[in-house]
Amino acid sequence: MKSHDESKTQSQSLNWKKILKYGVIIGFAGLLILFIIALHWTSSDVRATCKRAQQQFDGDPLETLVAYLESDSGSFKEKNHVIWALGGIGDKRALPALQKLYTGTPCPKPCDSSKYICQYGLEKAIRGCKGFNVVRYVWHWI
Repeated sequence: MKSHDESKTQSQSLNWKKILKYGVIIGFAGLLILFIIALHWTSSDVRATCKRAQQQFDGDPLETLVAYLESDSGSFKEKNHVIWALGGIGDKRALPALQKLYTGTPCPKPCDSSKYICQYGLEKAIRGCKGFNVVRYVWHWI
């Protein structure tokens, strides 16, 4: 027969296991919610950038963003935002336009996106078009 102290220790052990189990579940749920919020924000921002480009150029969202990027209109800041959106869309058709601007030479630190095409942002956009990209699969549904 178990003593009172053994039962108490076993009960405390079970309570810690429950706390840990629920803590992990709540933590995972919290991270999942944050991920979904970030994904929604990013996808919404990509859509808004596409709509602004479609006001000036004809075509699907990708075509209008590429046309905007290749045009003489727009500031460096706007073009850097378009580059970010193209990376979010992740379509390989954007690669030629992105690669044409990529020099590999880093911007002066800190990178002033109002004066330069950010090479780091270009590199990330190119990677987004070549590899796995979560936003690519959901941006047009949100």
